[in-house]
Amino acid sequence: MARSGLCPICRQHKTLTKHHIYKSCVWRSKPETQTKIFYVCRKCHDAIEIEITRRENVILTMYPDLYEGVVDDFVSGKLKPPKKRGRRRK
Repeated sequence: MARSGLCPICRQHKTLTKHHIYKSCVWRSKPETQTKIFYVCRKCHDAIEIEITRRENVILTMYPDLYEGVVDDFVSGKLKPPKKRGRRRK
């Protein structure tokens, strides 16, 4: 959903896009986070996403065992791979 207005970050009048403060793919199970949104221009939206990814990666580098643990869980059978799905046809 886009609308025209003043970007609160760069202070320019532009087309604004909706930005979820909490990533929907991570916080979907917490309904109270889905209403935390604001509107920014595309350039600022992209800058926010790049910075969030950078900070997430800093945190993830503190937990290298996470990656090996996932592989170990699959190899040990604790986790099962998803069942193969048929190909989608157009």
